[in-house]
This record gives sequence, C-alpha cells and structure tokens, in this order.
Amino acid sequence: MHYEWPAKIGNKSLFLRPLLSSQEREDGYQYCQEGPDMHEGLLFIFEDEAPRKFHMNNVNFDLDLLGFNSDLQLVFVLPMISNAHMHYDTLPCKYAVEVRKGWADNIPIGASKLVLL
Repeated sequence: MHYEWPAKIGNKSLFLRPLLSSQEREDGYQYCQEGPDMHEGLLFIFEDEAPRKFHMNNVNFDLDLLGFNSDLQLVFVLPMISNAHMHYDTLPCKYAVEVRKGWADNIPIGASKLVLL
C-alpha cells in the first residue's frame, strides 16, 4: 500500500492512505498479508458525521480504530481483533483512522486532533 498523507494525532506522527471511494472503505485492510508499519494507517473519509460499523473479516492482524468528529477532534479509540466475525459499532464520526494495535496508546480522547500536514 502507498501511504501518502503526512499527519499528526496528538503528539504522534504518521502517514495515511486516504480511502476515498466506498469500495476502498469497504476493503480497508482485508486480504492484506501484513499489517501497516507502526507509523502508517488508513484514513476513512465519510460524507457526514454518523455512527459507523466496521468489521475485521479477512484481516490477519489487530488494529486500533480512531474516530474523529467533523472538527477533527478525537472522539473514540476502539481496539479491533483480527478475523473477529462481528461488527464494531462506533460513536458518530466523520473521519476514522485504522492503525496497528498499540499505536494509539496514551493518546488522550477529547484533547487530540487529527492534523493533515
């Protein structure tokens, strides 16, 4: 995968791959053999701020899901387990970022923003 957008969340830097189409958002990390490096992730961009459903079918590594409101404020961090055959329901968000499990440790919810550089 090609990660092209430099970003910061709180005091941590990373590179994001934007998922712009509905098909890209549906696929996410499905069928990838390896997970992202510790400073890489996927950026989901939605048309509106609303509750979302995410799944981990055919994803062979654990992830953290970070959700942001329309003001780019972090509103939740949700750990997701590999190949869990369930849906993860979220709080309302307009943007979401999937990163390798553990990357989001110690990022304060409510006090952190997503900044695209």
